[in-house]
Amino acid sequence: MSDYKGDTLLDDPSQLSESLGRISLDNSGTSYVEGSHWTAILDGIAELGDYFGDDDAPDGPMTPAAEVPSPGATNLLFGSHSHTDKHSILAAIPSRSIVDRLISKYFTCMDIAPVIIHSPTFLKEYEQFWNNPLGTSNMWLGLLFAMMCLALQHQQFSPVVSGQNLYVPSAADANQLIAQYREKTIQCLVMDNYLRCLPRTIETLILYMNVEYLRSEDSQVEVWVLFGMIVRLALRMGYHRDASHFPRISPFQAEMRRRVWASIIQLDIVGSTHFGLPRMVKESQSDTEEPHNLLEEDIHEYMTEAPPERPATTETPIQYFVVKNRLFQLYDTISDWLISTQPSSYTEVMRFDKVLRDTYNAIPPVLIMRPMTESIMDTSAVIVRRFFLALLFHRAQCILHRKYMISARNDDRYAYSRTTCIQAALKILHYQWIVDEETQPGGRLHESAWKISSVVKQDFLLGTTVLCLDLNNDLSAVSSVRLPTNTSDDQQRKEIIRALEGSYQIWQRSSVLSREAKKAAETLRFVLEKAQKVNGWMESEVSIPSSSGGVDFQRGLSPMTAKSGNFTPDTTSLNATFPPMDIASLLEVDAGTAAMLSADALGMENWASIYDTQRIDNFFEMSYDLPDMSQFPG
Repeated sequence: MSDYKGDTLLDDPSQLSESLGRISLDNSGTSYVEGSHWTAILDGIAELGDYFGDDDAPDGPMTPAAEVPSPGATNLLFGSHSHTDKHSILAAIPSRSIVDRLISKYFTCMDIAPVIIHSPTFLKEYEQFWNNPLGTSNMWLGLLFAMMCLALQHQQFSPVVSGQNLYVPSAADANQLIAQYREKTIQCLVMDNYLRCLPRTIETLILYMNVEYLRSEDSQVEVWVLFGMIVRLALRMGYHRDASHFPRISPFQAEMRRRVWASIIQLDIVGSTHFGLPRMVKESQSDTEEPHNLLEEDIHEYMTEAPPERPATTETPIQYFVVKNRLFQLYDTISDWLISTQPSSYTEVMRFDKVLRDTYNAIPPVLIMRPMTESIMDTSAVIVRRFFLALLFHRAQCILHRKYMISARNDDRYAYSRTTCIQAALKILHYQWIVDEETQPGGRLHESAWKISSVVKQDFLLGTTVLCLDLNNDLSAVSSVRLPTNTSDDQQRKEIIRALEGSYQIWQRSSVLSREAKKAAETLRFVLEKAQKVNGWMESEVSIPSSSGGVDFQRGLSPMTAKSGNFTPDTTSLNATFPPMDIASLLEVDAGTAAMLSADALGMENWASIYDTQRIDNFFEMSYDLPDMSQFPG
């Protein structure tokens, strides 16, 4: 091993250990996560072990929750399902009018719908089923039940719009139906012996895995193990080899196989990110081409040759999936490079950084992140897709540059990495606030809240822990020294603290249902309480609600969302003094629009009563300006 030479930093033992991740060995089980996982990053805060105690240390994502009820094991894995026959399966299918509505809900609300199921072809098969139910294969019936189950799950999370012609059972009935359709999906898979790999097997298993995934707020190891089985069966069916090599596979089947394999690749990357584990599929094992950007009517089961691909900027049902696939593949390449035990070159880091930025900037304009005020005419589905892509980009920045954050404190040659990583993490938490507000009742994304909850939560956890680690390093270095004011570093620290304070409130609210959110909130409490103890850390001390005080979850418009230009609210009814707030930057509106906002619009009186009960003594003296993100993509 040697020191920095030119533009190459050979890993020292500590850096190598970090890249190898962490392993937990205790009586509850053994678990491993890679160094880029948020729970491994928390190891950089040594005092957390003493703060939590032996029984409350930050766990990996697979540790069973101590206080949150488990949603139950995946029945397909453990075999805890009853046996049945085809007549019982068919008897569980409701009337056609109800099934029609559920299938319509599935195709209009599921991003994965056009990827693994070609809707025109499915509708032909659907008509054939109603004409001859007994002649329909068990696997196709399993696919139907999985689609209905996902539609009901989506309906549970979505608001009911007055006048909509929807099948909306009561909450109790919906839960019963979801359980029933889930069980029928499993029974159909077993009846047709899914290990035989009959047609529709992979599609049914993928949808069933999505059903299981949506049953919990947190990542469940059973889902990850189930996905491993799907990967093995897909390999057995040859999805990893492009169909152009095999003349017996029609052009239509070839395109659909590419879509299914690409969905498996993306699910593999998402799963490895959630669980902090290596991918199951290696790039060198596959030569399957990328799906083509085509409309549904461009392909059909009788075509004899593949149609020409439409331009990348043409909006199709598959466009977002193709764009996401390219960004995912680059993210995967970066991840594989980071966990390598070979010496790492900083030149390679900068090369990846440029490729990453170029790839994101090449995304079609309709999918590039923009302020909510510029998305008024866009659907929630389009906005959610922009969030997903922007968060994936910023997440890739964080994992690429994080290992050089500490080195940058003593070596200016790595200053770019520290700045990029911190700004990416700040941007992630900025999006967390927007998502939190817009997924509330009445928000632009309320209907899509279920799509966002567990998927992007891992990005928010990463952003939170990256900033916690950097702030804790600052606190440890200067705990006995009063920091100079009006410096760029001091301003950045204040921005980090403000972002973490806002994130703490979100994690605290979510901690009732999510053990991961609970750990994030506890970690933030520790770091922010530590920041309070540093003399002269901020111009105004910030109070964190005590762990015994509870949190009032009444919600008006969040103060972190309601931001604008120089604005002095009417505080005559409040026992508080407001400094000017930068509302334009928070709402991302122009100064003229910001000036139109009033104290009533922001719900100031409501805030006063809410936050008074939380004992946030100096809430109304605090500045909640987020950092200027205009120079960063997204």
